[in-house]
Amino acid sequence: PRCMDVEGNYIYVTQYGGQVSKINIQDMTLESTFKGGDNLEGIVEEDGKLYVANSYKGINDFNQEVFVINAKTMALEKTLQVVLNPTKIHEIDDKIYLISQGNYKDIPGALQVLDTEKGTFTPILENVTKITEGDNGLIYGVASKTDWNTNPATYIHTFFTYNPKNNKVDQTSFLQDVPSSLSNGAIYLLEVDEKTGFIYVGTSDYVNTGTIYQFNKAGKLIQSFDSGGINPSAMVFM
Repeated sequence: PRCMDVEGNYIYVTQYGGQVSKINIQDMTLESTFKGGDNLEGIVEEDGKLYVANSYKGINDFNQEVFVINAKTMALEKTLQVVLNPTKIHEIDDKIYLISQGNYKDIPGALQVLDTEKGTFTPILENVTKITEGDNGLIYGVASKTDWNTNPATYIHTFFTYNPKNNKVDQTSFLQDVPSSLSNGAIYLLEVDEKTGFIYVGTSDYVNTGTIYQFNKAGKLIQSFDSGGINPSAMVFM
């Protein structure tokens, strides 16, 4: 199992090997299954449709597909062509956003938004790795370039905002003071607490316990703390 989304009485779970499971929340039974594709990653439900990223076949063999599956029948309705190696799908204010990772070399990944009328994903910005719902109707995101030829790897991060109303990208950072330990780390998490407006950014070196950086609504650093485990990738606010 890789990713999941919840809608109504059902949990939808993607799996490597080409499968989406539909689980009934009431009795936790597997109600039905979609089988297709290769290694499935991100998933969201919107208006009775499941949007599923069909990421890759094998090492250096990436797909360019997002499946549109009928959530009621679990049958494939159509396949959308996207930027190489789709991995993460988000639903924010009834819009569908997709992050593709590219091939990690000469083909960059990109943030894309779904045009529901045309049935196509339109690129917004290259090298985006994380997005989340931010303040004032904006989307907060980070675009990262990685140089794997150095040891350890080096990173260049751009914290940007995207305005869905006018499709404008502002690459002025929404964070005021970014410590060097964050700038030089692999960013694995980006979340905003809807109630407080606090911004959380998490890093990982894939070996040691990750670090979480907490910023206030204005982007000023409050504190940092251990995540409690390797590769912190998401936060849930209760």
